[in-house]
Amino acid sequence: MEASTLPAGSGVAFGNGSGDGVDAGAGVPRTLALQVQSFIQRHLGDPDLTPAAIASAHHISVSHLHRVFKVHSQGATVAGWVRQHRLEQARRDLGDPAQQALPVHEIGARWGFAHHAVFTRAFRAAYGIPPHDHRHQELVHLARNAPPVPPATDCQETGHSESTTQRAQT
Repeated sequence: MEASTLPAGSGVAFGNGSGDGVDAGAGVPRTLALQVQSFIQRHLGDPDLTPAAIASAHHISVSHLHRVFKVHSQGATVAGWVRQHRLEQARRDLGDPAQQALPVHEIGARWGFAHHAVFTRAFRAAYGIPPHDHRHQELVHLARNAPPVPPATDCQETGHSESTTQRAQT
């Protein structure tokens, strides 16, 4: 894992909002916090994304990483922040009809949960429902709210335009 700078206009929200690049009260650079958060977002699927790996990628100590989070993340721990964002991504994917063929455990693994049981427990703790049940509820909700599909016309069923159909009959 390698640290990089945060692209301008990325929309990543992390910090005190002062815009000055440094939290004057704690002396912790806001830009470092933004870089760390961006790095985490890009590596959420890596099951080895730990505070030690994050700190190493940014050439800082684990204790300094924890201080950065304490100042710039409304008290969230590094591991808690990673878990929260992994769960948000998994929740989004579970409700996506395009991904309904993907097993629940694969969605969890995609977002860094190496063990299905750990993913299920974390998901249930965060959202009050197991991931499989959430997926079912989301897909049922989408199906109920989908616009009705108009009935196919003769032209749509055959794949021919009316003029082609009419010419064939003459």
